[in-house]
Amino acid sequence: MTDTANKHSEVCAVFVCFYPDFELFHSALLALAGQVGKIVVVNNGADAQIEQWLNSNDVVHLNYQKNLGVATAHNKGIEWAASHDFKYVMLMDQDSIATPDMVATMAVSAKQLALEGIKYAAIGPRIVSMNTGESHPMIRLGLVSNTRQYDAAMNKAMEVDILISSGTMIPLEVIDEIGNMNEGLFIDNVDIEWCFRARYKGYKLYIEPNAVLRHNLGDSTRKIWLLGNMPMILHKPVRLYYMMRNRVLLYSLAHTPAIWVVHDVFRVIAKFLIFSLLISPRINNSKMMLKGIVDGIRGVKGGYRD
Repeated sequence: MTDTANKHSEVCAVFVCFYPDFELFHSALLALAGQVGKIVVVNNGADAQIEQWLNSNDVVHLNYQKNLGVATAHNKGIEWAASHDFKYVMLMDQDSIATPDMVATMAVSAKQLALEGIKYAAIGPRIVSMNTGESHPMIRLGLVSNTRQYDAAMNKAMEVDILISSGTMIPLEVIDEIGNMNEGLFIDNVDIEWCFRARYKGYKLYIEPNAVLRHNLGDSTRKIWLLGNMPMILHKPVRLYYMMRNRVLLYSLAHTPAIWVVHDVFRVIAKFLIFSLLISPRINNSKMMLKGIVDGIRGVKGGYRD
């Protein structure tokens, strides 16, 4: 991995991996290698091939023999970045590939926000799905809809209410007030909960639409003919468990906006019906989602326990 003139030495990228697709993960690391001061990889699993490859490359390798969960892994990386005097931490997934100027574009926006005296918690890139090639909509909470499309005329960072964790750049100084990622959520909705907490504490969140990250959303996609051939992002049953459980957990938090809860209840019902009736393995999907809902009501946190 080689340095380039576009490297931003104040930024530390933290990748979390769990038995990744080797070629895709390799591409993700190479895409950021020349853009940031250091790459930290938190390896959530005893993957011998990945471990050997990481040890032979210019990355900081934090290896764990079990899956600590995304939240804990991010916190390990954030702790390393803070202890090595970085100014920003950039959270990354194992299946996200940055465009060559992504970090530079976001760094310019971050500095502009600081010059304007804006109290911001994080700035993220525009997410483009590897599955569909479409841009993920920006999230602004509202009475009718929680999503907005990008305005092609916008040439500066846009305020949002929720950021996807992958590609998100956080000034490390805000962590002391907002706090780390919620380790009890383990994997899903970790980014949403942190964003809600940041907003609750008076911080703003932004997306820089000119910074682009190609991101793999879900395990795969499938068009459902009963829904007018609408493409659905598919998830494994255990992932559906976390989605349901953690959403229920979020409903009870004081910093979760009520308007989001109202919209999300309908999304949860729709997801439950679709994955129980239309997408295989239907029985296992329904069992895991029901268990997730029950565990959410009971306040169960951490990794899935059968």
